[in-house]
Amino acid sequence: MIATTNPVMPDMKRLVLIVSMLLVVAVCATSAAAQTYTDAVTAFNEGDELARGGKHKEAIAAFERVINISNALGAEGAEIKKKAEDYIPQLHFAHAVGLAREGKLLDAATAFEATITVSRRYNNANLTQRAQQGLLQAYYSAGNQALQAKNFERAIELYDKAIGVQNTFAQAYYNKGLALRNLGRGDEALEQFDRAIQLAQASRNNQILEAATGAARNHLLLKSAESKSAKKYPETVALLNQAIAYKEADAELHYRLAEVYNVMALFDNAIESANKALEYETGGPVDRARIWFELGYAYKFKVNVSAACEAYKNASFGDFRAGAEHAMQHELKCPKN
Repeated sequence: MIATTNPVMPDMKRLVLIVSMLLVVAVCATSAAAQTYTDAVTAFNEGDELARGGKHKEAIAAFERVINISNALGAEGAEIKKKAEDYIPQLHFAHAVGLAREGKLLDAATAFEATITVSRRYNNANLTQRAQQGLLQAYYSAGNQALQAKNFERAIELYDKAIGVQNTFAQAYYNKGLALRNLGRGDEALEQFDRAIQLAQASRNNQILEAATGAARNHLLLKSAESKSAKKYPETVALLNQAIAYKEADAELHYRLAEVYNVMALFDNAIESANKALEYETGGPVDRARIWFELGYAYKFKVNVSAACEAYKNASFGDFRAGAEHAMQHELKCPKN
């Protein structure tokens, strides 16, 4: 007898098999998801422990793993991902600060730049600003080290980097001017001093304002002395007046101006400058003697004998005594008191 078959049974078996396979897949997927989230938590705790131990770079790597795992989890991993993203910029910053404290300034600068990039990526404006200040100080301090080591070209490069971070940083312009001056590039240095003065006035940084003003004045005074030695007297006058624009109440500048005016036979100008020098001079009779001597010289050629005698009398101190007494006795025939 030929046995008959039931065509429904094989289809039912196939259906049961498919459902079973789907259940296995679903269970495995759930298990994998749970395991993946566990991995995220494990990585987070590992990063936290490394951070507490000061191992910043290793901690950063752990938190980056948290973010990668969380991306696969979707909404389930959103919270732990946000915590990891908050942690990472702080760790970059802590790493940079640590390098700066160790004196590894250029490595610190690189680390601060990385901090800025990461902080912007994760919208941490406060840490971005702090990292920019850290970068500024790293370049500025490295520039100061190069300046002290008399590596002036390198110092200029580093100060330029600092200025690139913050172009209103008066100290960097002033120190760059010092480096340029040491390289014999005085006019370029003066430009930097001028910029430092402008910024220091705006920020009320009196220390840099005074230092940059003094540096500009000293540069022009030195340049005027060189010009006078070369007998370029109009140029000397211009340079001294330029220096006086930085500091009007400066006895030395007005005295030098009186000197050159006397050489040029501009005696009225010499008298005016000498009187200003006396007004601003804070020293005693010995310090004032040289000014009185120039004043006496100008009055002598103005044929104002009484004023010349009085001036030379006040000049009769220290190195100027002999010259003043000679002028009074043999040239002016000043009356003896």
